Amino acid sequence: MDWLELLRHQPPAVLTYLVVIAGALLFTLNGLRPLYRPMVLSGLSFFAGWPTVEAAMQHIGWQALLAAWVFHDGAGLDAWPGYLALAITALNWAGLAWLAVQGFCARAVLARQLAVQRELFDPDPATGELRIDPGPPDSTIPLALPIFIPRSVERIGHIPYCENDGRPVRLDLYRPRSRTGPLLPVLLHLHGGGWVVGGKRQQGRPLMFHLASQGWICVSANYRLSPRATFPDPLLDAKQALRWIKQNIEEYGGDPDFVVVEGNSAGGHLAALLALTPGMPEYQPGFEDLDLSVQACVSMYGVYDLIDPDGLANPGLHFFARLTLMKARPEEAPELYERASPVRWLRDDAPPFLAVHGTHDTLVPVQSARRFVEVFRERTTVPLTYLELPGATHAFDIFHSPRANATVGAVATWLRAQHRRHRGAR
Repeated sequence: MDWLELLRHQPPAVLTYLVVIAGALLFTLNGLRPLYRPMVLSGLSFFAGWPTVEAAMQHIGWQALLAAWVFHDGAGLDAWPGYLALAITALNWAGLAWLAVQGFCARAVLARQLAVQRELFDPDPATGELRIDPGPPDSTIPLALPIFIPRSVERIGHIPYCENDGRPVRLDLYRPRSRTGPLLPVLLHLHGGGWVVGGKRQQGRPLMFHLASQGWICVSANYRLSPRATFPDPLLDAKQALRWIKQNIEEYGGDPDFVVVEGNSAGGHLAALLALTPGMPEYQPGFEDLDLSVQACVSMYGVYDLIDPDGLANPGLHFFARLTLMKARPEEAPELYERASPVRWLRDDAPPFLAVHGTHDTLVPVQSARRFVEVFRERTTVPLTYLELPGATHAFDIFHSPRANATVGAVATWLRAQHRRHRGAR
Protein backbone atom coordinates (compact mmCIF):
# COMPACT_ATOMS: atom_id res chain seq x y z
CA MET A 1 0.00 0.00 0.00
CA ASP A 2 1.58 3.28 -1.07
CA TRP A 3 1.49 6.37 1.12
CA LEU A 4 -1.43 7.97 -0.75
CA GLU A 5 -3.51 4.86 -0.24
CA LEU A 6 -2.46 4.83 3.41
CA LEU A 7 -3.62 8.40 3.85
CA ARG A 8 -7.01 7.56 2.36
CA HIS A 9 -7.48 4.86 4.98
CA GLN A 10 -6.57 7.10 7.93
CA PRO A 11 -9.37 8.40 10.20
CA PRO A 12 -10.33 11.93 9.10
CA ALA A 13 -9.74 13.21 12.62
CA VAL A 14 -6.10 12.10 12.48
CA LEU A 15 -5.46 13.82 9.15
CA THR A 16 -7.20 16.98 10.35
CA TYR A 17 -5.12 16.97 13.50
CA LEU A 18 -1.94 16.49 11.45
CA VAL A 19 -2.74 19.58 9.38
CA VAL A 20 -3.70 21.63 12.45
CA ILE A 21 -0.62 20.72 14.46
CA ALA A 22 1.68 21.34 11.48
CA GLY A 23 0.18 24.81 11.15
CA ALA A 24 0.56 25.35 14.89
CA LEU A 25 4.24 24.43 14.60
CA LEU A 26 4.71 27.13 11.96
CA PHE A 27 3.16 29.68 14.33
CA THR A 28 5.50 28.54 17.11
CA LEU A 29 8.57 28.74 14.88
CA ASN A 30 7.50 32.24 13.89
CA GLY A 31 7.26 33.16 17.58
CA LEU A 32 10.79 31.89 18.11
CA ARG A 33 12.21 33.49 14.94
CA PRO A 34 9.88 36.25 13.72
CA LEU A 35 10.19 37.81 10.28
CA TYR A 36 11.24 41.46 10.22
CA ARG A 37 11.26 42.02 6.47
CA PRO A 38 9.74 42.46 3.96
CA MET A 39 6.97 44.83 5.01
CA VAL A 40 4.03 42.48 4.42
CA LEU A 41 5.64 39.52 6.15
CA SER A 42 6.63 41.57 9.21
CA GLY A 43 2.98 42.44 9.77
CA LEU A 44 1.83 38.86 9.24
CA SER A 45 4.61 37.66 11.52
CA PHE A 46 3.35 39.94 14.29
CA PHE A 47 -0.27 38.83 14.06
CA ALA A 48 0.79 35.16 13.97
CA GLY A 49 3.34 35.40 16.76
CA TRP A 50 1.58 37.77 19.15
CA PRO A 51 -1.06 35.36 20.59
CA THR A 52 1.26 32.37 20.29
CA VAL A 53 4.08 33.91 22.31
CA GLU A 54 1.97 35.47 25.04
CA ALA A 55 -0.44 32.54 25.42
CA ALA A 56 2.01 29.67 24.95
CA MET A 57 0.67 27.64 27.88
CA GLN A 58 -2.89 28.00 26.65
CA HIS A 59 -1.78 26.69 23.25
CA ILE A 60 -0.24 23.63 24.87
CA GLY A 61 -3.51 23.13 26.74
CA TRP A 62 -5.86 23.15 23.77
CA GLN A 63 -3.48 21.03 21.71
CA ALA A 64 -3.28 18.46 24.50
CA LEU A 65 -7.06 18.27 24.70
CA LEU A 66 -7.33 17.92 20.93
CA ALA A 67 -4.65 15.20 20.82
CA ALA A 68 -6.35 13.30 23.65
CA TRP A 69 -9.65 13.39 21.78
CA VAL A 70 -8.15 12.28 18.44
CA PHE A 71 -6.01 9.45 19.82
CA HIS A 72 -8.07 8.43 22.87
CA ASP A 73 -8.86 4.94 21.55
CA GLY A 74 -5.54 4.33 19.81
CA ALA A 75 -6.98 5.08 16.39
CA GLY A 76 -4.38 6.47 14.06
CA LEU A 77 -1.44 5.05 16.01
CA ASP A 78 -1.02 2.09 13.68
CA ALA A 79 0.58 4.03 10.80
CA TRP A 80 3.06 6.80 10.14
CA PRO A 81 0.58 9.75 9.83
CA GLY A 82 -0.39 9.36 13.48
CA TYR A 83 3.22 9.01 14.62
CA LEU A 84 4.20 12.02 12.50
CA ALA A 85 1.43 14.07 14.10
CA LEU A 86 2.65 13.12 17.58
CA ALA A 87 6.26 13.91 16.66
CA ILE A 88 5.24 17.35 15.38
CA THR A 89 3.22 17.83 18.57
CA ALA A 90 6.25 17.06 20.73
CA LEU A 91 8.42 19.45 18.71
CA ASN A 92 5.76 22.14 18.90
CA TRP A 93 5.34 21.75 22.65
CA ALA A 94 9.10 22.06 23.13
CA GLY A 95 9.02 25.39 21.29
CA LEU A 96 5.96 26.59 23.21
CA ALA A 97 7.57 25.55 26.49
CA TRP A 98 10.61 27.68 25.65
CA LEU A 99 8.36 30.64 24.86
CA ALA A 100 6.57 30.12 28.17
CA VAL A 101 9.87 29.91 30.08
CA GLN A 102 10.92 33.26 28.59
CA GLY A 103 7.67 34.74 29.80
CA PHE A 104 8.05 33.33 33.32
CA CYS A 105 11.65 34.65 33.46
CA ALA A 106 10.50 38.20 32.70
CA ARG A 107 10.09 39.07 36.37
CA ALA A 108 13.73 38.29 37.12
CA VAL A 109 14.90 40.12 33.98
CA LEU A 110 12.92 43.23 34.92
CA ALA A 111 14.19 43.10 38.52
CA ARG A 112 17.80 43.13 37.28
CA GLN A 113 17.11 46.05 34.96
CA LEU A 114 15.34 48.05 37.65
CA ALA A 115 18.22 47.34 40.06
CA VAL A 116 20.42 49.63 37.94
CA GLN A 117 18.42 52.51 39.45
CA ARG A 118 17.84 50.98 42.86
CA GLU A 119 18.10 54.41 44.51
CA LEU A 120 14.60 55.11 43.15
CA PHE A 121 12.98 52.24 45.00
CA ASP A 122 12.23 51.15 48.55
CA PRO A 123 14.34 48.17 49.64
CA ASP A 124 12.64 45.38 51.51
CA PRO A 125 13.38 45.99 55.22
CA ALA A 126 14.01 42.27 55.82
CA THR A 127 16.24 41.41 52.87
CA GLY A 128 17.48 44.76 51.56
CA GLU A 129 16.34 43.74 48.07
CA LEU A 130 14.18 45.87 45.81
CA ARG A 131 10.50 45.68 46.55
CA ILE A 132 9.00 45.16 43.12
CA ASP A 133 5.25 45.06 42.69
CA PRO A 134 4.26 41.51 41.65
CA GLY A 135 1.62 42.87 39.28
CA PRO A 136 -1.83 41.40 38.69
CA PRO A 137 -2.57 38.06 40.38
CA ASP A 138 -1.69 34.83 38.59
CA SER A 139 -5.40 33.97 38.47
CA THR A 140 -5.71 36.43 35.58
CA ILE A 141 -3.36 34.42 33.34
CA PRO A 142 -5.54 31.45 32.25
CA LEU A 143 -8.24 33.67 30.73
CA ALA A 144 -5.54 35.95 29.24
CA LEU A 145 -7.92 38.66 28.01
CA PRO A 146 -8.52 41.44 30.59
CA ILE A 147 -12.29 41.43 30.22
CA PHE A 148 -13.46 41.81 33.79
CA ILE A 149 -12.89 44.94 35.86
CA PRO A 150 -11.74 44.10 39.40
CA ARG A 151 -14.42 44.52 42.05
CA SER A 152 -12.27 47.07 43.82
CA VAL A 153 -12.28 49.33 40.73
CA GLU A 154 -15.02 51.68 39.58
CA ARG A 155 -15.35 52.78 35.95
CA ILE A 156 -16.99 56.04 34.93
CA GLY A 157 -17.39 55.79 31.16
CA HIS A 158 -17.88 57.89 28.07
CA ILE A 159 -17.05 61.27 29.57
CA PRO A 160 -16.80 63.90 26.79
CA TYR A 161 -13.62 65.95 27.08
CA CYS A 162 -13.73 67.98 23.84
CA GLU A 163 -15.53 68.26 20.51
CA ASN A 164 -14.24 67.87 16.96
CA ASP A 165 -16.42 68.63 13.95
CA GLY A 166 -19.41 68.82 16.27
CA ARG A 167 -18.82 65.33 17.68
CA PRO A 168 -17.71 64.67 21.27
CA VAL A 169 -14.42 62.88 21.94
CA ARG A 170 -14.70 60.75 25.07
CA LEU A 171 -12.65 59.18 27.81
CA ASP A 172 -13.13 56.53 30.51
CA LEU A 173 -12.05 56.94 34.11
CA TYR A 174 -11.04 54.12 36.48
CA ARG A 175 -10.64 54.70 40.21
CA PRO A 176 -10.71 52.70 43.44
CA ARG A 177 -14.19 52.23 44.88
CA SER A 178 -12.94 53.04 48.37
CA ARG A 179 -11.15 56.39 48.53
CA THR A 180 -9.86 58.07 51.67
CA GLY A 181 -7.03 60.45 52.40
CA PRO A 182 -5.21 62.75 49.96
CA LEU A 183 -5.81 63.23 46.26
CA LEU A 184 -4.77 60.25 44.14
CA PRO A 185 -2.03 60.18 41.47
CA VAL A 186 -3.33 60.18 37.90
CA LEU A 187 -2.34 58.24 34.79
CA LEU A 188 -3.46 59.26 31.28
CA HIS A 189 -3.45 56.30 28.89
CA LEU A 190 -3.29 56.72 25.09
CA HIS A 191 -4.10 53.58 23.11
CA GLY A 192 -2.18 52.23 20.12
CA GLY A 193 -3.38 51.01 16.74
CA GLY A 194 -1.14 52.62 14.15
CA TRP A 195 -3.00 55.94 14.44
CA VAL A 196 -5.90 54.38 12.48
CA VAL A 197 -7.69 51.91 14.79
CA GLY A 198 -8.15 51.26 18.48
CA GLY A 199 -10.13 52.72 21.32
CA LYS A 200 -10.08 53.59 24.97
CA ARG A 201 -11.24 50.14 26.13
CA GLN A 202 -8.96 47.95 24.04
CA GLN A 203 -5.45 48.39 25.42
CA GLY A 204 -3.61 49.17 28.62
CA ARG A 205 -6.30 47.49 30.71
CA PRO A 206 -4.01 45.21 32.81
CA LEU A 207 -1.96 48.24 33.87
CA MET A 208 -4.95 50.52 34.47
CA PHE A 209 -6.92 47.90 36.41
CA HIS A 210 -3.89 47.16 38.58
CA LEU A 211 -3.06 50.80 39.29
CA ALA A 212 -6.69 51.71 39.99
CA SER A 213 -6.95 48.85 42.48
CA GLN A 214 -3.90 50.25 44.26
CA GLY A 215 -4.99 53.85 44.63
CA TRP A 216 -4.52 55.54 41.26
CA ILE A 217 -6.99 57.24 38.95
CA CYS A 218 -6.51 56.08 35.38
CA VAL A 219 -7.95 57.97 32.42
CA SER A 220 -8.14 56.29 28.99
CA ALA A 221 -8.88 58.70 26.15
CA ASN A 222 -9.98 58.29 22.57
CA TYR A 223 -8.46 60.59 19.95
CA ARG A 224 -9.03 61.30 16.28
CA LEU A 225 -7.82 58.55 13.96
CA SER A 226 -6.49 58.53 10.42
CA PRO A 227 -7.23 58.65 7.55
CA ARG A 228 -9.66 61.35 8.69
CA ALA A 229 -7.04 62.80 11.03
CA THR A 230 -3.64 64.19 10.04
CA PHE A 231 -0.80 65.11 12.34
CA PRO A 232 -0.98 66.97 14.70
CA ASP A 233 -4.71 66.16 15.17
CA PRO A 234 -4.15 63.16 17.51
CA LEU A 235 -1.66 65.17 19.56
CA LEU A 236 -4.10 68.08 19.83
CA ASP A 237 -6.71 65.67 21.21
CA ALA A 238 -4.21 64.24 23.70
CA LYS A 239 -3.51 67.80 24.85
CA GLN A 240 -7.24 68.36 25.26
CA ALA A 241 -7.51 65.19 27.36
CA LEU A 242 -4.68 66.42 29.56
CA ARG A 243 -6.37 69.82 29.80
CA TRP A 244 -9.57 68.11 30.97
CA ILE A 245 -7.61 66.23 33.63
CA LYS A 246 -5.89 69.36 34.89
CA GLN A 247 -9.20 71.20 35.17
CA ASN A 248 -11.56 68.43 36.33
CA ILE A 249 -9.77 65.48 37.88
CA GLU A 250 -9.89 66.89 41.41
CA GLU A 251 -13.67 66.44 41.35
CA TYR A 252 -13.08 62.69 40.93
CA GLY A 253 -10.45 62.52 43.68
CA GLY A 254 -7.35 62.90 41.50
CA ASP A 255 -4.32 65.12 41.97
CA PRO A 256 -3.93 67.54 39.02
CA ASP A 257 -0.37 68.25 40.16
CA PHE A 258 0.76 64.66 39.56
CA VAL A 259 -0.23 63.34 36.15
CA VAL A 260 1.68 60.65 34.25
CA VAL A 261 1.11 59.98 30.55
CA GLU A 262 1.42 56.42 29.23
CA GLY A 263 0.84 54.93 25.80
CA ASN A 264 1.30 51.82 23.68
CA SER A 265 2.81 51.83 20.17
CA ALA A 266 1.21 54.79 18.37
CA GLY A 267 -0.05 55.81 21.80
CA GLY A 268 3.55 55.64 23.05
CA HIS A 269 4.49 58.00 20.23
CA LEU A 270 1.77 60.44 21.30
CA ALA A 271 2.61 60.05 24.99
CA ALA A 272 6.25 60.93 24.34
CA LEU A 273 5.25 63.96 22.25
CA LEU A 274 2.80 65.08 24.91
CA ALA A 275 5.47 64.83 27.60
CA LEU A 276 8.09 66.66 25.54
CA THR A 277 6.01 69.58 24.22
CA PRO A 278 4.42 71.36 27.21
CA GLY A 279 3.61 75.00 26.59
CA MET A 280 3.89 74.78 22.79
CA PRO A 281 1.18 77.28 21.74
CA GLU A 282 0.51 75.65 18.35
CA TYR A 283 -0.52 72.46 20.16
CA GLN A 284 -2.67 74.26 22.75
CA PRO A 285 -5.01 76.46 20.68
CA GLY A 286 -7.27 78.42 22.98
CA PHE A 287 -5.43 77.40 26.16
CA GLU A 288 -1.88 78.46 25.36
CA ASP A 289 -1.15 79.65 28.91
CA LEU A 290 -2.28 76.47 30.66
CA ASP A 291 0.50 74.38 32.20
CA LEU A 292 0.26 70.99 30.49
CA SER A 293 3.46 69.51 31.84
CA VAL A 294 3.37 65.93 33.11
CA GLN A 295 5.39 64.46 35.93
CA ALA A 296 6.51 61.30 34.11
CA CYS A 297 6.09 59.45 30.80
CA VAL A 298 5.82 55.72 30.11
CA SER A 299 6.18 54.62 26.48
CA MET A 300 5.42 50.99 25.71
CA TYR A 301 7.04 49.91 22.41
CA GLY A 302 6.58 53.46 21.14
CA VAL A 303 7.57 55.11 17.87
CA TYR A 304 10.23 57.76 18.44
CA ASP A 305 11.54 58.87 15.06
CA LEU A 306 9.50 59.16 11.85
CA ILE A 307 12.55 60.29 9.89
CA ASP A 308 14.83 57.40 10.91
CA PRO A 309 18.10 58.52 9.29
CA ASP A 310 19.89 55.38 10.52
CA GLY A 311 17.39 52.97 8.95
CA LEU A 312 16.62 51.23 12.25
CA ALA A 313 12.84 51.25 11.95
CA ASN A 314 10.54 48.99 9.99
CA PRO A 315 10.19 50.53 6.49
CA GLY A 316 6.59 49.38 6.45
CA LEU A 317 5.80 51.40 9.54
CA HIS A 318 7.16 54.57 7.96
CA PHE A 319 5.34 53.88 4.71
CA PHE A 320 2.13 53.34 6.68
CA ALA A 321 2.63 56.52 8.72
CA ARG A 322 3.27 58.49 5.54
CA LEU A 323 0.02 57.32 3.99
CA THR A 324 -2.18 57.73 7.06
CA LEU A 325 -0.86 60.12 9.71
CA MET A 326 1.42 62.43 7.75
CA LYS A 327 -0.08 62.35 4.22
CA ALA A 328 3.18 63.67 2.79
CA ARG A 329 6.67 62.40 2.06
CA PRO A 330 9.51 63.43 4.37
CA GLU A 331 11.17 65.39 1.57
CA GLU A 332 7.90 67.24 0.94
CA ALA A 333 7.29 68.19 4.58
CA PRO A 334 10.58 67.85 6.50
CA GLU A 335 9.53 70.24 9.28
CA LEU A 336 6.29 68.32 9.85
CA TYR A 337 8.23 65.06 10.23
CA GLU A 338 10.67 66.75 12.61
CA ARG A 339 7.83 67.99 14.79
CA ALA A 340 6.15 64.57 14.76
CA SER A 341 9.30 62.79 15.99
CA PRO A 342 9.73 62.71 19.79
CA VAL A 343 13.50 62.28 19.47
CA ARG A 344 13.69 65.83 18.02
CA TRP A 345 12.11 67.38 21.13
CA LEU A 346 14.54 66.08 23.76
CA ARG A 347 15.66 68.67 26.30
CA ASP A 348 16.63 68.97 29.95
CA ASP A 349 13.22 70.02 31.21
CA ALA A 350 11.66 66.75 30.08
CA PRO A 351 9.99 64.60 32.74
CA PRO A 352 11.46 61.24 33.80
CA PHE A 353 10.94 58.59 31.13
CA LEU A 354 10.32 54.86 31.21
CA ALA A 355 10.69 53.08 27.86
CA VAL A 356 9.64 49.42 27.53
CA HIS A 357 10.33 47.29 24.44
CA GLY A 358 10.49 43.65 23.36
CA THR A 359 13.35 42.09 21.43
CA HIS A 360 10.99 40.28 19.03
CA ASP A 361 8.96 43.33 17.98
CA THR A 362 8.59 43.15 14.20
CA LEU A 363 6.47 46.30 13.81
CA VAL A 364 8.68 48.69 15.81
CA PRO A 365 12.08 46.95 15.98
CA VAL A 366 13.94 47.12 19.26
CA GLN A 367 16.90 48.84 17.59
CA SER A 368 14.84 52.02 17.23
CA ALA A 369 14.09 52.04 20.98
CA ARG A 370 17.75 51.45 21.83
CA ARG A 371 18.70 54.38 19.61
CA PHE A 372 16.13 56.63 21.29
CA VAL A 373 17.49 55.70 24.71
CA GLU A 374 21.05 56.40 23.56
CA VAL A 375 20.14 59.83 22.13
CA PHE A 376 18.00 60.66 25.18
CA ARG A 377 20.93 60.04 27.51
CA GLU A 378 23.31 61.98 25.27
CA ARG A 379 21.14 65.08 25.02
CA THR A 380 19.57 65.34 28.47
CA THR A 381 20.34 64.80 32.12
CA VAL A 382 16.79 63.60 32.73
CA PRO A 383 16.55 60.13 34.36
CA LEU A 384 15.46 57.48 31.87
CA THR A 385 14.76 53.85 32.69
CA TYR A 386 14.83 51.34 29.84
CA LEU A 387 13.30 47.89 30.19
CA GLU A 388 13.98 45.39 27.40
CA LEU A 389 12.12 42.08 27.39
CA PRO A 390 13.70 39.07 25.65
CA GLY A 391 11.25 37.31 23.35
CA ALA A 392 8.47 39.88 23.74
CA THR A 393 6.48 40.89 20.66
CA HIS A 394 4.68 44.10 19.85
CA ALA A 395 1.55 44.65 21.98
CA PHE A 396 2.61 41.90 24.39
CA ASP A 397 0.94 43.63 27.35
CA ILE A 398 -2.61 43.47 25.96
CA PHE A 399 -2.99 39.95 27.37
CA HIS A 400 -2.65 38.82 30.96
CA SER A 401 0.44 36.64 30.61
CA PRO A 402 3.39 35.99 32.94
CA ARG A 403 5.45 38.52 30.98
CA ALA A 404 2.69 41.13 30.80
CA ASN A 405 1.83 40.83 34.50
CA ALA A 406 5.50 41.12 35.46
CA THR A 407 5.80 44.22 33.26
CA VAL A 408 2.73 45.77 34.87
CA GLY A 409 4.37 45.21 38.24
CA ALA A 410 7.64 46.78 37.09
CA VAL A 411 5.86 49.81 35.62
CA ALA A 412 3.78 50.22 38.79
CA THR A 413 6.97 50.06 40.87
CA TRP A 414 8.59 52.77 38.74
CA LEU A 415 5.49 54.97 38.85
CA ARG A 416 5.24 54.73 42.63
CA ALA A 417 8.88 55.76 42.88
CA GLN A 418 8.18 58.82 40.73
CA HIS A 419 5.17 59.70 42.87
CA ARG A 420 7.18 59.31 46.06
CA ARG A 421 9.92 61.59 44.74
CA HIS A 422 7.32 64.14 43.65
CA ARG A 423 5.72 64.18 47.08
CA GLY A 424 9.14 64.53 48.71
CA ALA A 425 10.06 67.44 46.46
CA ARG A 426 6.71 69.13 47.02
